[in-house]
Parts: sequence; C-alpha cells; structure tokens
Amino acid sequence: MTLVLGISFHTDGDFGVNDRESIFNKDSRLYRDADLIYRTEESGESIEFALVATGDENACRWAARDLLESLICELRTFKSYLVNALYQFLDTPLTIVQKRGNEVRYEDSLSGNYDGTYLLLQISR
Repeated sequence: MTLVLGISFHTDGDFGVNDRESIFNKDSRLYRDADLIYRTEESGESIEFALVATGDENACRWAARDLLESLICELRTFKSYLVNALYQFLDTPLTIVQKRGNEVRYEDSLSGNYDGTYLLLQISR
C-alpha cells in the first residue's frame, strides 16, 4: 500500500504547532514494516508536514494516525473559534486512516484568513 499525507498550514499568525521538529518519530518500531519519507518545514506563517508511507498497511496507517494525533495535541492558538475548526480539519482524516481496506482520496481546506491551508490524504494499493 501507499499512503500520502500532506498538510500545509497558513496560520496568519493565529495558530502554531508546539515542538514541530519532534512531533513525529519516523523511526518508531510500529512503522518498521513500512518505508517512510517524512519532512516538516516552517517559513514565516506557513507550516508544512509531508508523509509518504509504503509497505505494510498497518504500519502505513499507524504512521499517519500518529502524525495526525500529535498535530491535534500540539496545536496552539489564542483564537477560540479556531480550536474546533482545526480539530475537525485533522480529525476527519484521522478517522479515515483508522479504517482498513479502503482506497481513499480525501482533500480539505480552510478559507478566509487561512486560505492556502489544505490537507491531502491519499491511500492506494
């Protein structure tokens, strides 16, 4: 299987991610049966995460699950209306990656001040 997860946040300075560099450990033994390519970058008000996982279905899905869960827990904001919007933005793909056997192409985005924030999840065999 191949799983691609790309997330780009355009924060407008209203939210961020705590400890971005250590949010995901691609060397976890849970993913030993998958080949992972992972990167994260931050530039100004943009934060990006990219994960490509190939190999064992469970290992690929666990890697995506762990990255999404960590992001949900490590988001920070001082805007109360963003808490639910960001949670929903990440929780829907989290639910999808936990369902075995399905091929998926899921995309989502935020608009307004956060135009350019998007998420792509693609799972194929």
